[in-house]
Amino acid sequence: MAALKDKINQWVDQLNTWRTTHMSDRRFMLILSIPTGFLAGAAAVIIKKLAHGIRDVVFSAQFNYSHLLFFICPAIGILLTILFCKYILKKEVGHGIPGILYAISKNKGKVSRSSTWSSIVTSALTVGFGGSVGLEGPSVSTGGSIGSNIAQLLKLDYKHTIQLIGMGGAAALAAIFQAPITGIVFALEVFMIDLSLNAIVPIIVSSFTAILTAYFFLGQTVEYPVLIAEGFIPSNAIYYIGLGLFAGLVSAYFLKVTFSVEKSFKKVESPWVRFLVGSTFLGILIFLFPALYGEGYEAINSALRGDYSPIFGNPWFAQFKDIDFVVIILFAGMILLKAFATAFTFGAGGVGGTFAPALFIGAFTGLFFATLINYLGLGELDPAKFALVGMSGLVAGMLHAPLTGLFLIAEITNGYALIVPLMIVSALAYAIN
Repeated sequence: MAALKDKINQWVDQLNTWRTTHMSDRRFMLILSIPTGFLAGAAAVIIKKLAHGIRDVVFSAQFNYSHLLFFICPAIGILLTILFCKYILKKEVGHGIPGILYAISKNKGKVSRSSTWSSIVTSALTVGFGGSVGLEGPSVSTGGSIGSNIAQLLKLDYKHTIQLIGMGGAAALAAIFQAPITGIVFALEVFMIDLSLNAIVPIIVSSFTAILTAYFFLGQTVEYPVLIAEGFIPSNAIYYIGLGLFAGLVSAYFLKVTFSVEKSFKKVESPWVRFLVGSTFLGILIFLFPALYGEGYEAINSALRGDYSPIFGNPWFAQFKDIDFVVIILFAGMILLKAFATAFTFGAGGVGGTFAPALFIGAFTGLFFATLINYLGLGELDPAKFALVGMSGLVAGMLHAPLTGLFLIAEITNGYALIVPLMIVSALAYAIN
């Protein structure tokens, strides 16, 4: 093994000697962007396929879904995640993007080799069995780790290591959402990649490569297909300003809840006590509101049609669907409890990201805002439009990434007709946080 490692180091040294003589850094990074984009895109596809495959198996079982499944399955997924980390990986797996940012700021961009695959397994188990988190953060983390390890293998300096991390992270996000512009903007906005063309062009190429990889394995789709009959109505600007401020407050609430709950869980020394407490509370919340199960994409698509029926997923709540003030209470309850469901998933030992929770809360925040305005007689708003725009506000506020929120929602919903309200809400939500 040592002999093989020495041989690889010798080849790398020879390659670096040759390229410094015969090839510019710009051209070399362009070449590296292709395998980086392919590997990061393939990782995103694997995460998505694995998690959705587990979910399909779970839902194919003959259970009373509204009772046993929603309560038990998330605990099973988190338990398998804990066992994998404890006995196979033998270390904890972070929640995605923060780990990459830490590596950039504190560890010269160096990420362990296990990070190129550990998040794939753990996040798929957590989300596939119903943990109330998302796959996008782990995908970005995996893509960034792939870029970092390519840089370490080739003995590249800090500047080029960060650039490769940006390529991998952008490619993974572009692939899992099939949103190429969002991946590029995210790398520039969150990873703070150099804005020169020499840095941007390889990120574009890696994202393009990842998108083609996703198209090949997943087909070309829009994650949240929305038909917008009428675009931005200027007279509704005041309502979008109100939604932006409201989205900012909801974002602050989510961050406060998740931080406080996770901090409380960290004070508990035993991982098994954390698991039992967290998974029990998570099961209770999902039992009350089955829409909190997993990523919640089906519920988001309902919200984007102006349909708030997911809040009645528990049959006991269905009897109140014609009582307006109870509907409003249930609406607000599901939005507020989603933050706790995500926090309990993390606190219990699950692995995932906050992109999907941001989209879920954003869609229902926008839908709730428009529904409440209409109920109070303060306007006649299209709830579907406000659900769409609300998603950008929560992404901007929760992830501190307003441009990512704007372009992501425009791309994954074909919502370019609402670009002005997307800008308004994203900017205001970000400003509050």
